[in-house]
Amino acid sequence: MENEYDGNAHLSVDTSNEITIEDTGVFTAGSEPETGTLTRLGGYEFAHPDGRYTFITYVADEKGFRAEGEAIPVFSGRVHIRAE
Repeated sequence: MENEYDGNAHLSVDTSNEITIEDTGVFTAGSEPETGTLTRLGGYEFAHPDGRYTFITYVADEKGFRAEGEAIPVFSGRVHIRAE
């Protein structure tokens, strides 16, 4: 992991079983001391036994953790909740 003097960091990992991880943390200073936000951006890739690869990207910030990739289903409908 590489830490930068401005509070940012970068991580890059390649494993022997074909998993690759890239992660960057970006710090944005706030208007007051000891305030600000940290945004994590990254992705990971792994190989399946049949030779296919899956790649997932993500963002984690004040809005929460959001991941995207072909392996993650996308919800496109509505949920109807019934009170009982």
